[in-house]
Amino acid sequence: MFITLCTIQQFHSQESNGVVALALPVRNSLKFNRYAINPTFSFVREQNKYISFTNKKQWTQFNDAPNSYLFSYAGRFSENIGAGIGLFQQDFGVLTTFGGMLNFAYNASLTRESNLTFALNVGAYQSGLNEGRVVINTPDPALQNVPSNFLITINPGINYGTDFFDFGLAINNLVSYNLNDSKIIEDNPEQALQAHIMYTGYMDARGFFDESKFSTLIRSEFKKNQTVISGIAMLNVPKGIWAQAGYNTLYGASAGIGINVTNNIAVEYNYEQSMGNFSDFGSSHEITLAYRFNKKYRYSYGDDDEEQSVFNLISEKESLII
Repeated sequence: MFITLCTIQQFHSQESNGVVALALPVRNSLKFNRYAINPTFSFVREQNKYISFTNKKQWTQFNDAPNSYLFSYAGRFSENIGAGIGLFQQDFGVLTTFGGMLNFAYNASLTRESNLTFALNVGAYQSGLNEGRVVINTPDPALQNVPSNFLITINPGINYGTDFFDFGLAINNLVSYNLNDSKIIEDNPEQALQAHIMYTGYMDARGFFDESKFSTLIRSEFKKNQTVISGIAMLNVPKGIWAQAGYNTLYGASAGIGINVTNNIAVEYNYEQSMGNFSDFGSSHEITLAYRFNKKYRYSYGDDDEEQSVFNLISEKESLII
């Protein structure tokens, strides 16, 4: 009951009649599902397309803690277009949301070294009571009054990119329309103006770290009642391994690691430790399994990364020893 009440307070507005605001918790990775952070990121600094499955379990020390699933197919589809589609389910105690998201990004070249990307995420999902998770001895009128709602939400974004830097804006939940009530949700706690600065560069080193990519993203979310600032940095070694670390003023610190099992299949794990107002909630765990499609073209305004499997490197060392 405690975790459910806290979650309802976080994800629901007082006047929305039990409507769950859309907020996918995939905030700790610069490798996968980036379009959920900003809709332009299906194109920005991207050369490939990915199929990925992500599961995030928040605050695992509680029973019936928030649990999210996201299945995505997203990435770069042409010289000027990025796109994606995602299916998601989020369980908040006895409440469940299930739906999908469509992403489209279009890039306009300004000069040889700069570009402007426009993008949009459109989400459609149903939220309501999951009766299969309700365990009670006697009927509870409060649960019987929880309605089921079907919503559509729109999240636009824009990004200006140069050789190494990206500057962008997005509006999360710009419009959230409840089809059941045929009206726009006016008091949405997850409606926010989002701004970001991202740096992407390569290390001038030899040996294992040769041509490693370093990326860092600083992001601010200006909501009605609070401002959330976060930062995340990732070091991607082309030999098939990457690591990342970050901090979010609302949710706490995170750290993660990923490896390429093969040249196309990758696994990533992220750990998040709650701090601040959620310090008593403990840790969260996120795991992603992804498949990267081989690219047929080398696109402009992207990172031409040639990634290998970490096990290929081990095989090469064993061959040298033999």
